[in-house]
Amino acid sequence: MADFIGEANIVEVKVLDLNENRAQVQLGTLKISTPFLKKPDKDKIARLIIRPEDIYIGQADEKGLKGVVKYAMYQGATNDYIIDTEAGELRIIDYQAKGVLREHGTQVSLTFREDHIFLLN
Repeated sequence: MADFIGEANIVEVKVLDLNENRAQVQLGTLKISTPFLKKPDKDKIARLIIRPEDIYIGQADEKGLKGVVKYAMYQGATNDYIIDTEAGELRIIDYQAKGVLREHGTQVSLTFREDHIFLLN
């Protein structure tokens, strides 16, 4: 039996700490708390699943994972981005665009809906 993930960014993270049902992981320089599907090993590399609509784009001086806009496309109700970060390229679907398209080369800061990302082993 297979599970449907849909479109997602899958990135490698280091597992820093664990409790009963969440892991503290490091994504680039950012630390994130995330649930896991199977308990990972501490101090090991795991994969984090982040859906494009669960990533928020902020100003470069805000707290978050730093990146640069590599691709930007207005899609009507959303903006579609590819952001180059120290953790790799991330695809983002921005539903909060409010008519503003961030241009290629713009420095940004990314945050995540931590209740919507999951750790794989």
